[in-house]
Amino acid sequence: TATEGTSSGPVTVATFTDANAGASAADFAGNTIAWGDGSSSAATVTLSSGIFSVKGSHTYAEEGSYTATASIVDDGGATASATDAATVADASLTATPGSAINALVNTSTGTVTVATFTDADSGGTSTDYSAKIDWGDGSPTSSVSPSGSGPFSVTGSHTYATLGTYSVTVTNTDVGGSTAKATLVAHVNPIPVSIINVSAAAASPNPTIQFSDTVTLSATVTAVNANGGPLTGFAPTAGVVFWVNGNPVGGTPAVTVNTATGAQTVTQTIRLDHTVIPTGTGSYPITVKFTSSNPNYTNATGSGSLSVGREGTGIASSVLSYSGDNYVLDTATANVGVVVEQRDPATDSEYIDYSKSTVWVRFDVWNPLSYPSGTPMKTVFAQVQNAGDWSTTGHGAAQTSLGMMLTDGSYMVVANLVLGNGSIVGALDPYISGDQAIAILTSSPVTGSFVTGGGYINPDSTANTSNTHGNFGFTVKFNKSGTNLQGNAVYVYRMWMDVTTGVTCTGVGGPNCRYVDIVVKSNSLTALSVTPTSSTTGTAAVTGKFSVQYNDALTGQQYTQFGFGNGTFQINVTDGGSGGSKDMSADAMRRSDGTIFHLSSGTTVDNTGSATQVILGGGNITVHQ
Repeated sequence: TATEGTSSGPVTVATFTDANAGASAADFAGNTIAWGDGSSSAATVTLSSGIFSVKGSHTYAEEGSYTATASIVDDGGATASATDAATVADASLTATPGSAINALVNTSTGTVTVATFTDADSGGTSTDYSAKIDWGDGSPTSSVSPSGSGPFSVTGSHTYATLGTYSVTVTNTDVGGSTAKATLVAHVNPIPVSIINVSAAAASPNPTIQFSDTVTLSATVTAVNANGGPLTGFAPTAGVVFWVNGNPVGGTPAVTVNTATGAQTVTQTIRLDHTVIPTGTGSYPITVKFTSSNPNYTNATGSGSLSVGREGTGIASSVLSYSGDNYVLDTATANVGVVVEQRDPATDSEYIDYSKSTVWVRFDVWNPLSYPSGTPMKTVFAQVQNAGDWSTTGHGAAQTSLGMMLTDGSYMVVANLVLGNGSIVGALDPYISGDQAIAILTSSPVTGSFVTGGGYINPDSTANTSNTHGNFGFTVKFNKSGTNLQGNAVYVYRMWMDVTTGVTCTGVGGPNCRYVDIVVKSNSLTALSVTPTSSTTGTAAVTGKFSVQYNDALTGQQYTQFGFGNGTFQINVTDGGSGGSKDMSADAMRRSDGTIFHLSSGTTVDNTGSATQVILGGGNITVHQ
């Protein structure tokens, strides 16, 4: 017996005897063995106890039954032969399983190696073998042809219709009937889902995202493929949930994805109020979580970020409208206040709720001659509250008492939106963009001959911003001897202008356009003319010299290249009585060369040098003889 591909080793094929009692093994030469498979080899003759044995060794290429024939010849020429049966067994196979299969449901595994095997018969070729793969899911077995030259590989592909773990069995068989099996595991997993393109977009008409605005959160739910059927997620147990700043917002938008690309974009609209981002402006994380209601797909999480600006950032500054006292007797304490208008843009009706989002206003009272490089005479703070018309306008109101009486004269009241009570100017509030408003507060004498006034003209002839006020204040009187004039005059209006050229900006302007407060301050008083028309009314004219400053309305920076001095002004006023409702004013300002610098109203002056007087937008004028 023998095994294919393996040497039989020395075997005795036949025995014989010789009638010549003196014969020896050396008497025999040219002996052969025909092995029955078409091959022959020389035989060896040995003698033991009068019996001669014919021996040889052979390797059979294939299994089967063979007849081996031994032929001998002695030195005398006598011959003999004998046969023997040879049984050759099939060589054994050894199989090794491949690596565990990780597949996606309803998706081809692709070509995977499920097993390798070796044959103890080194002469085997791939055509000698066949293999079957049982994928373990009840589907028909796959018949495949191994490949290679040893070891041999068994490969195949399969699509699993159901999630789970399966035992895969590979059976290898050779032409001689030998078999070997290998078993491996197939893990069938849900199709991976990911969330991409997480973003936030401002709602029309807002071009940027600001506190209190409505925004649309967006994300794309995408699967590796759509082979798992409809990719679905529905509220409340499944779907997409958007999280902002670590908290879930809104509802859970339904998702259905059953397309060739396996992708679907979902959106959620939310309001960025204090309940969502209580700390106001800044950058906040967005987390998007998808829960699938189809087990053939995984859940997923994606992330993005949301950048929120202050109300007004990037479009136009918030506008503070001065609403305190413009005119007060020097025996009374003045009040200061502003109305904060959320007008960004004017069509934006998503107002900040000041009862939930804290905004403060800082009021600085200045001697006009020391503004803005000196130190304010008085600073007070007031918190913005929802105004009475807040629900329809978004207006906020901040009011407080100045807490002191002022000596006769005109003062500048500068209001700034700041971070909190006690904040410095420039410490921006987290909810609303910084802005500044300037008004004139006049403290009036109560005795003697004088002309005094404070308030605003609306509109000023040149102001080109949403704040069209021409704010004024003046107090002029003779000293006790009647030889010299005492007092001061201030006029302030705001321009939208290019701070490199001084040219008026229009529309959104260019990169160098700024809101600039133009502050005209008297340096000296040269003449006062008072004409009473009744016991409670009269007219007056005041002349003098002035200097002008151009100050950035938001930062306070001075644009010194535009400022100048030694100009002349003429103020013409009418005290109409009735608490100021009929009072009129006009201010004409000329450069030192006599050309017109600014007219508070109208476009020309009359033959007396007066601009066109107009009814005050607010405030009061007193002419006292």
